[in-house]
Amino acid sequence: MQGVDNQRFWRKSDSGHGLAQPCPMHSLHCRALGPLAALGIRLAVQRRAPCPAIVPVVIPWRGAGEGGKEMGDAERYGRCAGANAPGIGSVSTAGHGGIKLDRAHNAAMPGYMRRDGGWYEEDCEWALPFVIFGGEMIAAGTLDGGQLTRAWDTFRHWFPDAFERHTGMEIPAGQSYVKDDRLFHEANKDRMIVISAAGDWQEGCPQGMVLCTATRGGSRAPGAYAARVAYLVPAEEYETRSRYGFVIDEARHKLAG
Repeated sequence: MQGVDNQRFWRKSDSGHGLAQPCPMHSLHCRALGPLAALGIRLAVQRRAPCPAIVPVVIPWRGAGEGGKEMGDAERYGRCAGANAPGIGSVSTAGHGGIKLDRAHNAAMPGYMRRDGGWYEEDCEWALPFVIFGGEMIAAGTLDGGQLTRAWDTFRHWFPDAFERHTGMEIPAGQSYVKDDRLFHEANKDRMIVISAAGDWQEGCPQGMVLCTATRGGSRAPGAYAARVAYLVPAEEYETRSRYGFVIDEARHKLAG
């Protein structure tokens, strides 16, 4: 595939088990991870023993320590909605869910990606075990290329420090939401950044303007919030703001009131 290195790649395992084995479905990984090719990343997924039959089991969610809550509380804390592979459960509750690793799998997670008790919530942390144990889930037939791509995208966007440590590659600008947000606020730490805004429906806001409340560096700390300042910004200009915030031009934007 153009732009993707399809050769086998060996890297030192972060879990201390020596060299990772080349994944038997490496070509699938290369097709799935096309978006990462721009970063020059070659990926290998550990291959373990062939997966035995997968039997869904009841696993309590948000349990105490490795053992979790008592099994009698499983209905309250959630049931295993399925197993991605032996030792890798998928848990759902009325309010939340995620991935539950058994002790062996959680111990094999790199320390900088490991979560206490083997619980990985469903919004972002789910991607961490998918990145490490994707080979097992592909071998078990519970993970496809699209899901693996989403896992790596989530990993890159929301855990940039762990991503760079795991891959040995620096994420360029525009490739990680969290890293870009961090860079934006660092570059503008001495400027007024909007932390809340209201349209001209707000009392005291003129037609066609946006009433913006800003603090130095966009800080929401008590001291910075106490020193907040309100500005009036043209609505058309405010619509051009970046996803990370809007920077006030103190020499040009008018103070409200």
